[in-house]
Amino acid sequence: MDSSSIITPIVLSLIVALGINLSMFVVAYLQKSDKLTDISYAVTFIVIALVAFVQSKGDVYHILLATMITIWGIRLGGFLLYRVIKKGKDVRFDGTRESFKKFGIFWLTQAVAVWVLMIPAIFAFNTTSSIGAL
Repeated sequence: MDSSSIITPIVLSLIVALGINLSMFVVAYLQKSDKLTDISYAVTFIVIALVAFVQSKGDVYHILLATMITIWGIRLGGFLLYRVIKKGKDVRFDGTRESFKKFGIFWLTQAVAVWVLMIPAIFAFNTTSSIGAL
């Protein structure tokens, strides 16, 4: 794999992460709610994995990788959403959810964090593995 072939998927995944988080930030800020913050974290992992999978060769290796990331994301998102609904709010955002700048920085940081964590998976989706030949 040459370096130019991975640039487009990496840039695309950053755009996807920023798009998801900025869109959900607008809704969360307008509602002064923190119920979307954790679910968007999980959704961003899943969507990046699915976008990368669609661009991959789609062999068994890529199917397994996309499936594992999706299952993990659903489990993570479900747990985090259940936790915030049960408690009613996330105290980490007390004094933050009312500030456009502070709340926005959180969402931007979350988008970049997911993107950075997904870079190895993006590379994996853009490689051909001998496991796919099984």
